[in-house]
Amino acid sequence: MLMADVNASSTTAPGHESTDGPRFIIGIDLGTTNSAVSYVDLSSPAHSRAIAVFEVSQLTDAGRMERLPVLPSFLYIPGEFDVDADAVRHPWAKTDDAFVGSWARDQG
Repeated sequence: MLMADVNASSTTAPGHESTDGPRFIIGIDLGTTNSAVSYVDLSSPAHSRAIAVFEVSQLTDAGRMERLPVLPSFLYIPGEFDVDADAVRHPWAKTDDAFVGSWARDQG
């Protein structure tokens, strides 16, 4: 698990902690089976702080993008006839048809 402090400037509301230090603590777990990212917002009152998990956008099926709490540590590099090009379409720029995540894991 990798931990990092992230500073963000903001004003604190009454009853909240000072922003003289880091605003967030971020934890990154780069696992061999799954990876996950979580955080704690230090600007929240100390008695109500909770660990929150970033949901990661990923292909979960042909043409289906979902946000899940973990990213399976799998890379699928399709052959010419394995997967239709529309099936791996996603909202960010890409340089090839390789994809990661739960659908990559399910492809074997």
